[in-house]
Parts: sequence; C-alpha cells; structure tokens
Amino acid sequence: MQSLTISQSRMQQRLGLCTVHATVMPGICKKVVDVDEHEAQAIYESFLGNKV
Repeated sequence: MQSLTISQSRMQQRLGLCTVHATVMPGICKKVVDVDEHEAQAIYESFLGNKV
C-alpha cells in the first residue's frame, strides 16, 4: 500500500464515522465510506506497523 488517508465530514464526525482512502499502486485507489472511527484508527495503526 502506498498511502492511506482518513477523513471526516461534519456529519460523519457527529456520527463517529470516517472515510478511508487507500492507494495500493498508481491508478489503483479504493475508498470506503462510513467506517467506524475505532475501526479506521485500527486500520491506520496497522498500516503504520507494516511500513517499518
């Protein structure tokens, strides 16, 4: 995975949700909308752990 970003709209913030956007290779991007904040944090921490 090349990059991982997590974002929140104001509505998602109120509901405790996020959008996760991952780029695997140039031109191959995936976006998952309305992920639970805790799950998004776990995904992000897993990504950081795999980058070492």
